Amino acid sequence: MRRVGFKVRSIYQVYPKRKHDNTKDPTWIARCAAEKWIAISGDKRLETNVENRKAVIDAKCRIFLLEDSNSLPEEWAAAVIAGRLKIENIIRNEPGPFFVNIGKNARSHVTDLRVPSLTPIGRPSNVEQAKESVAS
Repeated sequence: MRRVGFKVRSIYQVYPKRKHDNTKDPTWIARCAAEKWIAISGDKRLETNVENRKAVIDAKCRIFLLEDSNSLPEEWAAAVIAGRLKIENIIRNEPGPFFVNIGKNARSHVTDLRVPSLTPIGRPSNVEQAKESVAS
């Protein structure tokens, strides 16, 4: 990815292995947002865990989630490179917080962004419920 112009920092570069083991997700999420870095991760708990989601919201972090974490890094690098224009457009136009999925399927390398809320996933928020009742 560096060869095609991405500036990449691994979490292991930012938090060396001995420290990384003790670094909680909310800590690196806050730093990532403070440094105006974009996070790319295969860890779905960033969006599903309430503490992590709150950290993303509070820090206004921008996170791209890989659809699986079982594929080779080269496959994911190819998907990110293929979706680069859409990724750059989202980064340029959206201040965060947000989550965006990156997939390997050519039709859906990069999904539309989702603005997180503290409402548990799978349950509509009060705003969504109000919108539904107005629409009915």
